[in-house]
Amino acid sequence: MKIQLAKRDFRAIELTWNILSNIKNKDKNYYINPTPEESSKLGQKPQLQINFRIWMLREHTIKSLSEVVEKIYRSVDLKNTVSYETVYENVKKILEDEITSREQNLASKRDFSEILENIEKSINSKLSHFEFFFAIEGLLLEFERPKKINCGNVEIFVFDQEFSDYLTKPCFEEADKQNLDWIKDVQEFLSENFLGHVCVKAITYGDAAIAKKQAYKQVRDLINYFRYILCLFFTKKFQSK
Repeated sequence: MKIQLAKRDFRAIELTWNILSNIKNKDKNYYINPTPEESSKLGQKPQLQINFRIWMLREHTIKSLSEVVEKIYRSVDLKNTVSYETVYENVKKILEDEITSREQNLASKRDFSEILENIEKSINSKLSHFEFFFAIEGLLLEFERPKKINCGNVEIFVFDQEFSDYLTKPCFEEADKQNLDWIKDVQEFLSENFLGHVCVKAITYGDAAIAKKQAYKQVRDLINYFRYILCLFFTKKFQSK
């Protein structure tokens, strides 16, 4: 994933970032270690963790941070890959790192190109290929070998004991032999909700939120396609009589 910003947006974000990370004016931008009374008034407002202290964002600082996140989120390469929440959390994390570094050494200010690269790396660390499983009620399939149907990034198969063992085997190999209760809970969950059912596996890419959203879409599109085929089949069969 590559963050691509127009020069105009880059300069605007750079200017805002320098204001957000300028510790000389930190009291203008943040509430440092607010009292319990102040915290209750501030509610659930965004906050930073700086050297084990809480920095609550003031209203104008919240707006400035949101503007930075929004411009990065609108980057073309982020579309359909990263959620706004992931961008926000990782921009906030890099801001915490920058302020912490400047608190320790005022001369540690980094070039904004390096800052943007760090944000990009942080976001990329949240991206992966995810596998999602959905049990389909009311559908029966009889398979010869192989026991699955591939439809691009979506796979239809019967969730049998062999596949259940395949999923949990790595957990047994890595877990502490004295603490296997949680794996048994996973096995019971798979047995109650998936074992013996026709299932769909969707493989998607992105952060966790976007990948899940894409998986639901892929499965929904596939089921709608099968519905269309069945309707077409029965319509033709009815017309032929």
